[in-house]
Amino acid sequence: MPASAPTFVSLGHYSAPKGRDAPPHRHAVWKVAVYLRGNIRTTVDGVEHQIRPGAVLVVPPQGAHAEYATTGYANRFLLVNAPDRWPWPTYIAPDSATALARVLADLADETATLPWGEPPGELADVLLRELDIRLRRFADPLPSKASAIVTAAERIMADRHQQRVTVAAVAAELGVSVSTLRAHFERVLGSSPQSRLRAIRLEHAITLLRTSDLTVESVAARSGYYSAAHLARQLREDRGRPPTAFRAGR
Repeated sequence: MPASAPTFVSLGHYSAPKGRDAPPHRHAVWKVAVYLRGNIRTTVDGVEHQIRPGAVLVVPPQGAHAEYATTGYANRFLLVNAPDRWPWPTYIAPDSATALARVLADLADETATLPWGEPPGELADVLLRELDIRLRRFADPLPSKASAIVTAAERIMADRHQQRVTVAAVAAELGVSVSTLRAHFERVLGSSPQSRLRAIRLEHAITLLRTSDLTVESVAARSGYYSAAHLARQLREDRGRPPTAFRAGR
């Protein structure tokens, strides 16, 4: 195996009940997680992903990662040493991730009794190499049509979220149907365009709450919400906190 190839660090299991979020955090190494149950929302470096059982999420070293437990959930995660720019994707949909989930399960069995810090055996090395090969197959070094459309859609959403742009309007501007746009978002991000638009608006509102003295009404208007009450409802649903909580300690 080449010296720069991924090497095993540790493997674990995590579960949480509904409402117990994992706030933004970072790891010094790569994290590969397969979700075993639950339907939750995650972010990796500000990009939102809707997670269903069987999905695989890959977080690069020092990538900001959070999990929002809209339901109870559980995952199996692998921590791996590899170069920062290793060609792995961020999200793999459940219907495409069956083989990856199987490799992670086999790695869990193989390393279950491994003392902390002890290198894994030959079979674990083989499984890790298989995981690397399978993840590389999902990496897209050249932007696909789906990726290009999603990137363009996100740009429109970011530029016009104050104008209450709709998903239908974004699709029309890009010359695709709403159903096609949804399919591209699901393939590339694992979430819907409506979820991404909602996240962009919410992130903008939170930034204004934290960095400006604007009233909540003004923040709502500048972020594409119909009213302060509309913004407050979205914050409670997504973050479990009122607008005033984002101004505490300023």
